[in-house]
Amino acid sequence: LTVFIITSITGGDNNDTNSQDSSNISQVDSENQSSETSSKDEKAPEYVTFGDFTADKNYERLILVNIKNPLPEDYDYTDNLMTFPESYKWGSKEYLQIDKDMWPYLKAMMDAARADGIEIGITSPFRDYNTQKNLFNNKVQSLMQSGLSKEAAEKETATKIAVPGTSEHHTGLAVDFNGTSTSFENTAAFSWLKKNAENYGFIMRYSA
Repeated sequence: LTVFIITSITGGDNNDTNSQDSSNISQVDSENQSSETSSKDEKAPEYVTFGDFTADKNYERLILVNIKNPLPEDYDYTDNLMTFPESYKWGSKEYLQIDKDMWPYLKAMMDAARADGIEIGITSPFRDYNTQKNLFNNKVQSLMQSGLSKEAAEKETATKIAVPGTSEHHTGLAVDFNGTSTSFENTAAFSWLKKNAENYGFIMRYSA
């Protein structure tokens, strides 16, 4: 099993709900990094064209979100979100929000993949804290009904679903790609992303 989790240099979420059959791609926001780059080290804009989008290739979004660096329950990212077209969604048409600054880079990459004949779509973009909490608690309840104690159920759930507050999906900077019936590493989409993602400012973060 390989999970394709990549982070953007123009800009990962381990233990995600789709980790067994999808690719997770994310960008992370420098304002909250403990080792924030000083203004004197900032690079001058250098423009590059991605499809119909002209971007600054030195643009960065960095924020560290994981089990040791959780976001608070009242973390509010809504002002940074936009609704992307349903044609870029895979499966259910719910959850169609994403970071508005990251979207042009992601769209350009998806357009290029599709032009190369690669079937690619977003299965899960932005999820707020309460949505993640419901996903986590529902899985815990399901495991408890199968006979596990609450403690054991929570421990098992945390290996598959991010604990609320620790998912990069809370930031709007992460998406999961392509639900599959086999390991994602065996798909053409995985091969394409592994070869081309860095051209759009993304790199692989985790494999498992």
